[in-house]
Amino acid sequence: MSIRPPTHAGSWYSSSRGQLDKQMTRFLDAAPDAIKGARVLIGP
Repeated sequence: MSIRPPTHAGSWYSSSRGQLDKQMTRFLDAAPDAIKGARVLIGP
């Protein structure tokens, strides 16, 4: 499987993997408890 390089990294989200990981962790930690049966997709 081929993986293309990111084209938008650093434009509207951090290009730093560490910073992006911390930001996503903060977002998910601040979210309310899950709703039973809910599904989620996080994507750029």
